Amino acid sequence: MLKERKLDDYLFFKVFRNSFLKKKILKYNSHFLFNQINCEANGDAFFEGFENYSNSIEEIAYCKKFYSLNRPGFTLADFIFNNDNYIESLAPEKSTTFILTQENTRSQGSVFSNIKLSLESDLLISFQFLISEANYRNKGSDGFAFLILDEKTLPRYYKCGNFLGYHSIPKNKGCVAIEFDTYMNHNEPNGNHISFQGCDHQNELSSFHKFSIDSSEVPFNMKDGITHYVDIIFNKKNTSFSVIIDSFELLKNIYVPDLVGLEKAYFGFTSATGKRTYSKHSISDCIVKVL
Repeated sequence: MLKERKLDDYLFFKVFRNSFLKKKILKYNSHFLFNQINCEANGDAFFEGFENYSNSIEEIAYCKKFYSLNRPGFTLADFIFNNDNYIESLAPEKSTTFILTQENTRSQGSVFSNIKLSLESDLLISFQFLISEANYRNKGSDGFAFLILDEKTLPRYYKCGNFLGYHSIPKNKGCVAIEFDTYMNHNEPNGNHISFQGCDHQNELSSFHKFSIDSSEVPFNMKDGITHYVDIIFNKKNTSFSVIIDSFELLKNIYVPDLVGLEKAYFGFTSATGKRTYSKHSISDCIVKVL
């Protein structure tokens, strides 16, 4: 009887220990880093330090050569996967900064994860952005958006400006865009706001403000040539988001119905400039963490 009790206690603590360790491992290792290995740049977008590399295959070859010279024994199999299918990889120092658009008119760019990330846990998406400073000759435009998509489908329309590089992407099983809008277009509240954008009557993502789920004016000028810090918090239970920029909680617990039931999705950024105005849109150190 005593032996059986000791065995039960042993099994209990073994299971408890394994469960505790699993949660701890997932908490501290379940993350996705935006770099030129884990993501794909499209249009005018590119990763800083890789301006002369035309596609991801060349970029991967460059990284392989870089680490074969600097870290003997490095292979592409050195990427770290865990049970939630997150991926982290080693990369050159500047590979976590990407440019969505340069200071050119009619420019459009995007960067998306190569794999789908889990939406089955609470998440923290952190990144920095820098938008070139506007002046009296160039008002700057049009901003950028952070997207969560069921499928990486290209938009039907390739117009720049207020479409921000994502307008008309099909909903499929679910999607949302969080705009960081820096130019006042038709029916928009101002030229310096963030907005959760939903789908139109054709079940396509829309950049038109009448399809905004919720929005907030930003208390500082986003196109000031200064680095700003963003935290986007996803609450799995409520399918809601909160957005914090430079310690200002601008939107809290915004319910996004189009993501209900979506288990995995691609994460990414899009941006566009206008016909006569433009900005350089830069994103750095974007990481998705499981909370």
